[in-house]
Amino acid sequence: MFLYQKYLCTLLASILFISLSSSIVFSEEVDRESLIKAFSPDQEIFSFPSQTVRSGLFQRQWGLSNHGQILLRSQSELIRQRRVGRVGTDINWSEDLAKRVSENAQRDIVVAVIDSGLDVDHPQLEGRIWSDPICEDKDCFGYNFLDRNLDVTDDSGHGTHVSGIITSNWDERGSRGVLPSGIKIMPLKVLNEDVTGFVYNGRLVSDIMAEALSFARQKGADVINMSLGWPEAIQTPRFEAEVQRVLEANIPIIVAAGNNRKNIPTYPCSMEGVICVGAIDNTGEMTDFSNYGAKVDILAPGESIISLFPRSLESRNLRLNGHETRRGTSQAAPFVSAVAAALKLQNPDISLQELK
Repeated sequence: MFLYQKYLCTLLASILFISLSSSIVFSEEVDRESLIKAFSPDQEIFSFPSQTVRSGLFQRQWGLSNHGQILLRSQSELIRQRRVGRVGTDINWSEDLAKRVSENAQRDIVVAVIDSGLDVDHPQLEGRIWSDPICEDKDCFGYNFLDRNLDVTDDSGHGTHVSGIITSNWDERGSRGVLPSGIKIMPLKVLNEDVTGFVYNGRLVSDIMAEALSFARQKGADVINMSLGWPEAIQTPRFEAEVQRVLEANIPIIVAAGNNRKNIPTYPCSMEGVICVGAIDNTGEMTDFSNYGAKVDILAPGESIISLFPRSLESRNLRLNGHETRRGTSQAAPFVSAVAAALKLQNPDISLQELK
């Protein structure tokens, strides 16, 4: 059995597969953050109690290694419920396995994160960011499809948090991504503070997403993560055609199911061929926010997930600069993207069907 097959069996052993359809309900009056908030809610209703941390933040990362960490769920302003983790309910990750997969890679694997940008100067992302080889005298870390420039500054923290789940440089105090090396994040910025509803400067966001997909495909992305979504009303033929081109190029597209606990179609989750991810908590149960239904392909950790965060933004939940805890199917999707990247690290030519 090849190493990548062993990795798949081991790493996916505790991620639950389901056959449920996903969805999200969008109100008539949508605000600028609908695309993200529905997939990664701001309110952190879980937190960690005081506990001995033997190795920095890693000991709290139950999604990687669940040894019974306790989460406190807010039931009211004064009452919190203890949620004791079920040991082994994680992605069956191990430090030795992750290092071995990364170090034995045939080549770097590029993961395009179509999101709100990235803190490209975060110390735990040093050496982990893709750079466009056509740029000789300046840094070209991805692209900003909103303003059509090279500024991929993350002004919400969402894209940095998602990226840090996939990969980060390990240290004794910081959080850990699934893979420590061998991965390059290609940040493709499609959201910012000025996006209102589903239109930006007269362009539908789904068409902006199509541009980002096309860029990722043409620039050699191996895996694409989209922790966002929209209703069918703004789904466009252009986006659908580009998704098909990406899939035909043997590039997996991993997307978030959405966080409204609904069972009506949302996109791109409902599209044929993408891998749509719902969320579980530290006990292995589907979270109280995750969308569900036949379009959801797989569940992964999505409750109280610690990851990287732009150092220029306030860490309101974790209160630790450069790191934050968030919840949502937005956080679940990158765990699956990391597994896909791990498989490609061992076999870059693995087919989309074999990967699934």
